[in-house]
Parts: sequence; C-alpha cells; structure tokens
Amino acid sequence: MKVEDVVRATIARLRLDAAAVEHSRWLILGVGALAWVMLNAYLAANVFAAHRGHRDLQAEMTRLTSLIGDTSWQGHLQQSDALKLQLNERLWSAATPGLAEAGFERWIREHVAKQGLETPQIQITRAPASIQAGGTTRTLAGLQRMTAKVTTSFNAAGLAGLAADMVESDKTILVDQLIVRTQRNSRMELNLSTFARLE
Repeated sequence: MKVEDVVRATIARLRLDAAAVEHSRWLILGVGALAWVMLNAYLAANVFAAHRGHRDLQAEMTRLTSLIGDTSWQGHLQQSDALKLQLNERLWSAATPGLAEAGFERWIREHVAKQGLETPQIQITRAPASIQAGGTTRTLAGLQRMTAKVTTSFNAAGLAGLAADMVESDKTILVDQLIVRTQRNSRMELNLSTFARLE
C-alpha cells in the first residue's frame, strides 16, 4: 500500500468519525432537551399540587379559627348539660338493679289497677343498654334496659288510660309490643321497656 492510499483512508475515516461525532452531539443535545422539558413538567406539577394543598390548609385553618372564635360553645355546653339532666331525670334510678325492677313493677301494678284492669302477670328481664352505630353495638356504662311482659285483661278504655299514664309519667316508658286477643275472655300482652341508671 502506498502512503497516498493510507492517507486517503485515514482522511475518509476521520470524515466518518466527524459525522458520527456530529450525530452523537445532536443525539445528546436532543436527550438533554427532553430531560429538561420532563424535569420542568414534573416540577410544575409538584409546585401546583403543593400550592393547592397550601390553599386547602389555609381554608381549613380559617374555618377552625372562626370556630374557635365562636363564643356560643359555652351556650351549647349549657344546653347539652340541661338536656342531659332532663334525660337522667326520666330514667329509673336505684342503688341496685333489683330495686330498679321493683320500682318499675310497682309503677305498672299501680297504674294497671288505677285503670280498672285485673291484676297483671309481670315478667321483667334486664340487660345492659346498648346502641348501634356504624354497624357495631356499644353498651352504655351504668345503664340497664328493663323489659316487662305484662299480661292482663283487655279493656279499650283501660288500655287508653294506661297509655296516657305512660305519656304523662315522669319516667321514659316505651311500648315495644301490644298483642290483644279478643275472645270470650279478652286478654292483652304488653311489652314495656324503660331504662335504669344504677347509682
């Protein structure tokens, strides 16, 4: 090989390398520009989300500040205490569950007799009072639910008078169930419930 051929081959190779370098330069520049655009888009999205979160926090802080500044809380507390006192007065209160049952049974016997109905048969059951919230059942500490099954003679006027006595009573008494059997010897079965607070 002649020196001229070697020089020509080297020059051709350098021209190809220069073209490859130019292509590489444009490729690197394109990748860099794409990375810069993506980084700016990512930062813009994060700044926008942070700004939205900041606005939400400011709105919540303003709402809470207005609630704290509201002076009617004391009034609400007093109203709540008054309602709690009224509710507690409507509960049977006794030192023991047996005394609460006896008081409830005495009230039933007195008012059934007052309405001219025959002496009732009474069966009282007792269980802790509970409430259902959100699919779960919670018992209420210190409260008992008493349910009395009362069987006596049926008389429409007597039943109406007994219902009026329950409404006018200073205690909460609920009628859970009423069954009337009208035969030769008409009878009625009442399931009455009330609540007792143990002291």
